[in-house]
Amino acid sequence: FDDLTTKYHIFTSHEAWRRWHQLRPCRLVNWEFGRPILVTDDDGVYELPAEDWEAQLPEARRGTWQASPEIEQALRDGVMAAVENRPGLAGTGVFAVQTIPPGSLVGPYTGTVSTEEDWLRIKPDGDFVFDINDGANAVALDGEEGSRNPLQYINHSCHPNAKMREVFVDGSWHVIIEAIREIAAGDEIVHDYKMLTEDPDDPNLLQVCSCGAAKCRGKLF
Repeated sequence: FDDLTTKYHIFTSHEAWRRWHQLRPCRLVNWEFGRPILVTDDDGVYELPAEDWEAQLPEARRGTWQASPEIEQALRDGVMAAVENRPGLAGTGVFAVQTIPPGSLVGPYTGTVSTEEDWLRIKPDGDFVFDINDGANAVALDGEEGSRNPLQYINHSCHPNAKMREVFVDGSWHVIIEAIREIAAGDEIVHDYKMLTEDPDDPNLLQVCSCGAAKCRGKLF
């Protein structure tokens, strides 16, 4: 395991490690409707992406896994913003200890990496899980398991000052929290969950947002 990855992640299997280090998705995703839909054949088997899978992505999705040179270097050096956990918008929150400039790395979302199928079998109801590349790589990062991850408590807001996204740096996936506007010392660091579901009976649809933002949507979806 290379030094960059062992700084931030624990792997549950060699297959999880392999997928985490693969840029090309291992399952075909259809973005035609603006959200990721896994494609299957007539027998219900997931289809594999073509060799030119990147060229087939919507233009807005191409290269979205690239980080700025500054963030790439911060990941390599282990440099991140100073944060602390204390009561926030919903339970425990994440607060800036110092001013964080826009476009800078708040920190990596650390934890345990497993294949999606293993995660669904072992811990299907986890609250701190991030599916890399919207599930296209069939791998899950559980921020609740592994080394202490203060960023696992980042709360939702309809007026976020940060965003979570996946980036591919030095041959490995990372989930990062990046400031999208200046975050003053003492401010809570929040991002928009933008939850998705294709199940009209998903109980999560009943979750009400109480972030208090002027343009709050009233829901997490």
